[in-house]
Amino acid sequence: MKPICKHHAAEGRTLRRLRADRRQIGASAIGLIFMLIVAACVLLLGMKLFPVYMESIKTDQALRGTIEDPAVGKLSKKEIAYSVVRRLDIDGETRIREQNYKEYLTIKKQRDRVSIDVKWRAETPIFANLSIVADFEKQVQNY
Repeated sequence: MKPICKHHAAEGRTLRRLRADRRQIGASAIGLIFMLIVAACVLLLGMKLFPVYMESIKTDQALRGTIEDPAVGKLSKKEIAYSVVRRLDIDGETRIREQNYKEYLTIKKQRDRVSIDVKWRAETPIFANLSIVADFEKQVQNY
């Protein structure tokens, strides 16, 4: 059956387009499941990596707090290391301790000039045998 005029023909095409669009509205069940899986993976990674980067931020704050101390130039290398360790201990970080600070901290001192370098690797298990490794290296100076 042919339309009587151009107006009716255009109206018929518009109705067919609306019917086709109505069938394609929304996400399919498979699409929704896929989006939920991706969101769960991103959330899992965020929850696993958050403590690692908080440790980095707290270490940076401890280094800056130690180097900004006006008496740091008069302290020995061991006293400077213990100052960093105490600040980290107050913040609840346990990687760098008095027993193992030499593994992580490198302190250079010439007269009143002090440079503190810290380097460590954090390995975070994600699930099963899959882990994420993050390497951190920070340096502060009082000159």
